[in-house]
Amino acid sequence: MNRLERLQDAGVSIWLDTLSRELLDSGAFTALIDELAVTGATSNPTIFAKAITGSDRYDDQLHAAAAAGIRAPQDLFLELALEDVGGAADFLPRHKERTMRRAASDALDNTASAPETIQRLLFVADAAVAGVHDLPPVARGLMDTAMTVHVVTPTLPGRLAWLADDVDRFRHVADERLDTVLEHVGALGAHVSGAARRGSVMTVVADAVAEYRPDHILIALRSSEHANWQERTLVQHIEERFDVPVTTYAVDTDGHTRTADGPLIVCYDGSDDARHAIQRAGTLFPGRHALVVTVWQPTAIPLTLGFAGETAGMTDFVALDRAAADGGRRLADEGVGIAQDAGLQAEPVAVKASGAIWATIVEQAELHDAATIVMGSRGLTGLRARLLGSVSAAVLHHADRPTLIVRRPRDHA
Repeated sequence: MNRLERLQDAGVSIWLDTLSRELLDSGAFTALIDELAVTGATSNPTIFAKAITGSDRYDDQLHAAAAAGIRAPQDLFLELALEDVGGAADFLPRHKERTMRRAASDALDNTASAPETIQRLLFVADAAVAGVHDLPPVARGLMDTAMTVHVVTPTLPGRLAWLADDVDRFRHVADERLDTVLEHVGALGAHVSGAARRGSVMTVVADAVAEYRPDHILIALRSSEHANWQERTLVQHIEERFDVPVTTYAVDTDGHTRTADGPLIVCYDGSDDARHAIQRAGTLFPGRHALVVTVWQPTAIPLTLGFAGETAGMTDFVALDRAAADGGRRLADEGVGIAQDAGLQAEPVAVKASGAIWATIVEQAELHDAATIVMGSRGLTGLRARLLGSVSAAVLHHADRPTLIVRRPRDHA
């Protein structure tokens, strides 16, 4: 494959900035199509005039046109030029056929690594980035794979805003935000529609899900220090209410967000929800580098032992810690196997909790400059689930990078 063909594979169209009867009749034009990835040609009156006056290949057509009563210079020029343009167009299907053959071959080679197609992506834009390049990679990737993207911009930040005197200002801001987001999404080549819906964020989301029936929700929120009470609990309410994966990212007051493109941080605790989240991440981000993070908790030593200065039984606590660390490593290895089967390039990270589990996850994401944190919506069931149920919510609130929360369908939950 030559350099021009590589450019074509990268999405660049190679055009020839000249056209002549000699180029067409000699076979040089078809050679350029076959060998140098030329996909089109352009010309202008000056180029055509030089070709016509510098060759006798137009003489027969000129005589025939004159005999037919075509004598005006502009009309004669159009007769000759259109013949060349039509001839070039007849050859260009060779490019199309060659491109289709290569595309079919590439499709066969890449089927296993193609990302999952999202049929309907709902983009809830409660905030907008300053420019399309400020979108985090995960957001751009979701839009690239989506068949359609529907954007909604909530009008009001909260129910109490209805009591304010400047409701019209909120509506104006939502309309402007919608225009900005539609421009960004359109610049990525996505098939996009949108509306500035009236109501609070949760009301807007519920109405949009009922009407649009998305299979993935992307949410742009204001950064946590500027979010209101509804925004802080929004994702938790959405993932509990709808059987749809939810990806979020935060936008600061200057319209910027984290655009790190490091590995995925995939959280795994051995639960079916975590397993499902890994599998879904594999379909959305095939071939991506992922760190399967398992957080294990050290054994708490009773305060009475420390105050009494006793050493009896301390060995047992050390052994319990070692067992917990070994269990964490085994879980991480198990998660890596699931991730690799799902198409991710995964490696294990078993880490001791230095405090709250969510804080350890956020620390690992910062340490590895993760592009996205992936979590199941719930961990283990029963009492432990109630104790740890706030982990995903806390990660969402404190992480400064995109987070994907995957909920298993209810009929499997």
